[in-house]
Amino acid sequence: MMRSALPTAGCLFLVAGAHLAAQQSKTPWTPLDRGSDNIEVVGHLPLGPHNNLADMDIEQEPGRPYAYVARARYDGLGPVGMVIVDLSDPANPTKITEWQIENQDLHIGGARDVKYFRWNDRVYVVQSLQFRQGGPNTDLGAVVLDVTDLP
Repeated sequence: MMRSALPTAGCLFLVAGAHLAAQQSKTPWTPLDRGSDNIEVVGHLPLGPHNNLADMDIEQEPGRPYAYVARARYDGLGPVGMVIVDLSDPANPTKITEWQIENQDLHIGGARDVKYFRWNDRVYVVQSLQFRQGGPNTDLGAVVLDVTDLP
């Protein structure tokens, strides 16, 4: 009678997989030790209540260290619009300015995708918007802002 090597190979594979999983989970995530060991937090800038930020775009030119951060009202909290952040000192990011939709309480939804682009030596930001039916501006899809002359 011949024995198959398949069950033995399967057991070895299972043991090797369990050993690898045990090695990777030696330092589990905890509420006091969040994040990743491969990423270092350099600076932090609170921009509103929990679940208020939608998207972000960061300029890639050394002379323009700006981030454009979209804000929405997912839980009915916080403003709808966009914040422009100066990242020239990564340890101390600062809010330069912000744009907000008028009549905040009448708008359910908010800003979504945000992108910057250059055109004819000018820099613009396109902030997409999505609002639910029943309020004003339900057909407003985007706002374009000229951000060429940021400080």
